[in-house]
Amino acid sequence: MSYNGTVRCGHCWTKGHNRRSCPDLKEKMLARLKENPEDWYAKSYFEGNKKGKKKSCGYCSTEGHTRRTCLELKHARKVAVEKCIAWRKRYVEVAKAQGVGIGTLIKYKSWNETHIGVVTDILFHRLDHRILFSDKRHAHALVVKNATELGRGHGNATVQIPEAEGLYSMIDYYRDNAREFIGPIAAERVEVQFPANFLEGEDCLEDIFGDNEKSQDRIAAWAIAEWSPLQGFYENIED
Repeated sequence: MSYNGTVRCGHCWTKGHNRRSCPDLKEKMLARLKENPEDWYAKSYFEGNKKGKKKSCGYCSTEGHTRRTCLELKHARKVAVEKCIAWRKRYVEVAKAQGVGIGTLIKYKSWNETHIGVVTDILFHRLDHRILFSDKRHAHALVVKNATELGRGHGNATVQIPEAEGLYSMIDYYRDNAREFIGPIAAERVEVQFPANFLEGEDCLEDIFGDNEKSQDRIAAWAIAEWSPLQGFYENIED
């Protein structure tokens, strides 16, 4: 289903039906069976579309329940919030200690050139525990304006958050574009910049577990069986 609530077929990309009920796909499968009654792909298509097919969970792929009642997903969401809160508390500590926030002066590299800039915005929605566990791309969360471009509508770059134990460590690729915080701001100024719900941690759940198209792409790409343990989602499971 697309973001506007309209079903779109994954086979012919026509709106108004899904892949399972696609008439074009059904016609092609019938043609394949007519040509070869033992065509395994066509046979599996019609098997999958039979009435009474068992429910399959969109999160763990286990038959017999759905995402809404999945105990594994319930536990994973709980652990995700706990890990997000712990990581963000650590980030607040580091940001205050290093004076990193809106107004911080930074020396950074862009297109192999060194620049001086000031932090003008922070992409708080990117800041969660996945930076530590798997997704270091989100560490580029500090929006910096080149000092020579202040007052103009261009010259922005995104640079990495501070490095610290339990928070983030730049890999070699990013070290080639390392940045240096040369003009820190007061810890009090840093603290008041965080959103009111930043330490609640629940805002990361939709991005990680949302059942929209983006989430389905993630499930296919990451292979939940491998991705979930990487996030620590199976720690101390009791359900």
